Amino acid sequence: MEFRDWIIDNIKDFNVSIKSEEDLKLKALLKYLKSIGYTTDEMRFENSIEVVIGSKKTHVRSDIEIIIDGTVQIVIDTKKPNTTLKEKDILQSVSYAKLIDTPSSLYAITTNGIDTVVTNTISGQRSNKIPSKSELIRDIDKTSKKLLSKIEIREIQSILYTIMEEKELYKVINECKEIIEKKGLIRTDQSFREMTKILLVKMNEERKIKINSSDQNKFLFEFLEKSSLVNNTTIVEEFKDLFNEAKAEYPNIYTQEDEQIKLVDDESISEVVKRIETFSFLGTGDDIKGAVYEIFLKSTLRGDFDQYFTPREIVNFIVKFSDPKIGDTIMDPSCGSGGFLIQAFRHVNQKIIDSPDSEVETKKKFQNLIDKCLWGHEADYDLHVLAKINLIMHGDGWNNIYQGDTLRSTNLHDNFYDVILSNPPFTIKYEFPEALSLYEMGLGKESEELDILFVEKCINTLREGGDLYIVLPEGLTNNKQYTTPICQDNFL
Repeated sequence: MEFRDWIIDNIKDFNVSIKSEEDLKLKALLKYLKSIGYTTDEMRFENSIEVVIGSKKTHVRSDIEIIIDGTVQIVIDTKKPNTTLKEKDILQSVSYAKLIDTPSSLYAITTNGIDTVVTNTISGQRSNKIPSKSELIRDIDKTSKKLLSKIEIREIQSILYTIMEEKELYKVINECKEIIEKKGLIRTDQSFREMTKILLVKMNEERKIKINSSDQNKFLFEFLEKSSLVNNTTIVEEFKDLFNEAKAEYPNIYTQEDEQIKLVDDESISEVVKRIETFSFLGTGDDIKGAVYEIFLKSTLRGDFDQYFTPREIVNFIVKFSDPKIGDTIMDPSCGSGGFLIQAFRHVNQKIIDSPDSEVETKKKFQNLIDKCLWGHEADYDLHVLAKINLIMHGDGWNNIYQGDTLRSTNLHDNFYDVILSNPPFTIKYEFPEALSLYEMGLGKESEELDILFVEKCINTLREGGDLYIVLPEGLTNNKQYTTPICQDNFL
């Protein structure tokens, strides 16, 4: 029986009696664990470990650990029942489980009583069911664990530090912005571009370690300083080499091929690298990455910051409701920073991880997801770069993100996409006659509102039987002015 079902059967007035993490642990979780075979002697409570990276440190605490034959095999983190589980909550318990023992704990569990996520730390597979003691012993016997290398341990510590010290990250990113603009003499409207280049280098170095744990992370001031001395170069020159390596690894991130690091002094590059080398930008939750974008974009892009980002709660709801399948082609014609595409990637990727397929088949499906299934278009150059960087941060799938006028683009194919997710610009007049003539809703008009034209664009590119999930002004689809055959056939 799953934990949630057990609570329904055994805890009366759950919402009244369970108000805190401690209530959940003592009044429900402990009793449930005993019901599936565990004893108190096999549990350790409130265990804390210190995470140290260079001069930085933080502390992480688990709520309950299950110990079998002297080794921690399950790490459990409880959250308040009225708190929605976030990806960073799950990542925190997984990272802790990987560090708590040698070899790593087999399972990391995050629960608020209503929702429970059980993650196999070896395979990454997730489920909702906490394994019973007999199931755990069976899984331990059939699982081959490996010891983590020092480099892998440092990367996991970096992830944990990033999650736990979110306020510190905001402070550091603010400092980086000051350095780039005041010491590096980069204009405010250009500083975000410079930061994305630096982040691309950092993510490329983190990615290399994921692929080969014996590789060296070169995004370290110590490495840059030593290399410049050995090669009789400057730190800036060494960093530019790393940027060129990253550009080669991720071609077409920048559509301007001559894009290069504009910082020219060693001090500026050194100060930025020192500040962010401790943090992880691959494999951390959305709240963490938001720090980078919010601090730069608030002063970089015109207009109110919020207009560029669909609220995460709406994105999560729409993606969960639309439930894209493995192999679906997914498109956002006004992708902004990539919110819908990122969540769709995570949704489908988790399905691939959780599938019973062989390792070879799983890799094939993942490669298809990142090569062929995610498509986006964005008018603003900086936002389109941001969407690509954002997708890389979350796992990949950036190669079909295009920049330019979506309504005139030839990069999006008609009758092609299985799922379209979009929050197009509202109440903005579009006044390009040559493009208006391409749309039924624009024929014979001098202008038309963008959201109307985006709806038609979406319908044209949607394959027969495909699904469109789009955020529109209230009442638009009930307006008789727009009740044409094209709309009647495609809206529920």
